[in-house]
Amino acid sequence: MAYTFVHDVPGNARIYAQVSARIGEDMPPEFIAQVVHKLPDGLRHIEVWESRDAWERFQSERVAPAVDAVLAGLGITTGGQGGEGPLAAYDLVDVRVAADRGKDI
Repeated sequence: MAYTFVHDVPGNARIYAQVSARIGEDMPPEFIAQVVHKLPDGLRHIEVWESRDAWERFQSERVAPAVDAVLAGLGITTGGQGGEGPLAAYDLVDVRVAADRGKDI
């Protein structure tokens, strides 16, 4: 069963771009989609994955180290937690992603 994860994090588009560059374009096959939008005090990440285990593995192996490295460069330490905010997980009913859209948004 696919899952969607919603988590709000402090930061801005510049920090997000630096973290994304460290993570790279090569995503695991269990990744389905992601939307990131601005909030008054940070960013909201909405991600769709095939399983919670796949998402947790990606977070611990790729996201947290990338976040920690970027924040360390800004003089911010997270104690190895990756700077994550509160997380909500939901059983997914449906998601539609246009295969030909890529990163043109």
